[in-house]
Amino acid sequence: MSGFSRWSARLFDWFVPDTCLACRRPRHGLAAPFGLCRACHGRVVAVPAASCATCARPLTGDAGPAPRRCGRCLVTPPPFARLRVLWYYQPPLDAVIAGLKFERLDYLGAELAAAAAAHLAGEAARWDLVAPVPLHWRRRLARGFNQAERIASPLAARLGVPFATPLRRRRPTRPQVSLPRDERQAVTLPANTSTLLAQLPRAEWEALGTTRSGAFAVRAISSPAR
Repeated sequence: MSGFSRWSARLFDWFVPDTCLACRRPRHGLAAPFGLCRACHGRVVAVPAASCATCARPLTGDAGPAPRRCGRCLVTPPPFARLRVLWYYQPPLDAVIAGLKFERLDYLGAELAAAAAAHLAGEAARWDLVAPVPLHWRRRLARGFNQAERIASPLAARLGVPFATPLRRRRPTRPQVSLPRDERQAVTLPANTSTLLAQLPRAEWEALGTTRSGAFAVRAISSPAR
């Protein structure tokens, strides 16, 4: 980049600042991934390794040898093999997800996919495909796109796994942003996993996503012969 180009870019940034999605302050050379400034990006909380091997809920104390599972999954196993959670859905990550969903900032999907791929690369060899959790056709028509595809497609490309859209949402649900926290937690798994994954038999399904926001992709592991 020439000196004039660098000067022009700095001038543009001064008059039309690139603001952080979370704190809304100008980033001015302090940019970090996910559309955040460095300070806000440092507050993104990763899910600890000591989590349930099925639902990814944090575990406390000694839960026994690996793979460790929470009491709820031991008593009533969910209809999926594993929920892989990378970060907690809380500030500032909620602003990133909102930017992707409601401001149509497509670059966020690619950045989230890149970060997820760094964590999941060692597991991808046994994946059959990456499939985004779909929107109901009415929601997709109103929004114009499915934000899950904006993450799942570049994730599949980075991992070298086929991308497909075989899932269909059979019934519309209320937007989770309009629900209280307890109702939002109650509907996440049935709406985003069991009613969708049950349509694809002879596979054990693993969901990938962020807590309390639903899965953004699923992976199928071919079932053993029965």
